[in-house]
Amino acid sequence: MSECPRSLSNQTKLRIRASLRKLWGERLKWKRSRENFFQSWAESIANAAKVGGSDQEELEWDSYDKIKREIALERLQLAAEKAKAKEITRIRAERAAQRKMERMQRLAQRRKEREEKQKVEGKTKRPRKRSKQEKEELAVAEELKLKAKLVKVRTQQNFA
Repeated sequence: MSECPRSLSNQTKLRIRASLRKLWGERLKWKRSRENFFQSWAESIANAAKVGGSDQEELEWDSYDKIKREIALERLQLAAEKAKAKEITRIRAERAAQRKMERMQRLAQRRKEREEKQKVEGKTKRPRKRSKQEKEELAVAEELKLKAKLVKVRTQQNFA
């Protein structure tokens, strides 16, 4: 037809148009009926699955949504608990720091009072400094003690 184009009359064009409309209408009708059949078939299967057999329990279709809501609620509760625990630890740390500061102030006050009392009485304690000779003697004594311990350990190992 494309090789030999022919002009069609209006009446022929109307007939072709009507037959095509009828053909496409029938095809659309069959397509819709197939879709309706498939949808009703899927619904009947879904209902049968939901109800279950005689020995099965009925399914809950919104169970996924319920579980999702429960998980979200648990997450919120966990976040709230974490925030509360963090706040409690912060408060405890503040209280501990405050107690430590008060204790340090009391100790400083006592030390100051003691120093004032000693000044009034005329007694001032000065730490005694050891001479070089005393330090050397202490070092020698510690070295001798260490040697004695090592000898004792070695003799115990030899007997064991």
